[in-house]
Amino acid sequence: SGNPRNVEVTFQVETPAEAERLQHAFIEAGGEGPPPTDQLMYEPIRSCPVRDPFGAELLIISPVTRARDK
Repeated sequence: SGNPRNVEVTFQVETPAEAERLQHAFIEAGGEGPPPTDQLMYEPIRSCPVRDPFGAELLIISPVTRARDK
């Protein structure tokens, strides 16, 4: 009743470090999520998913272009 259902919002940021910081901020604000992982979605990305306190799925991603980005 009023909460988002079956909603996924994707945030694409510049670097893996920025993706991890944003995921951490959402978790500190009451969300929950697994540790970040590297995935292959047409190109290598850093995936930082989180579920907000209202149940909306947030996917924070960034390109992984250099070994030091991981």
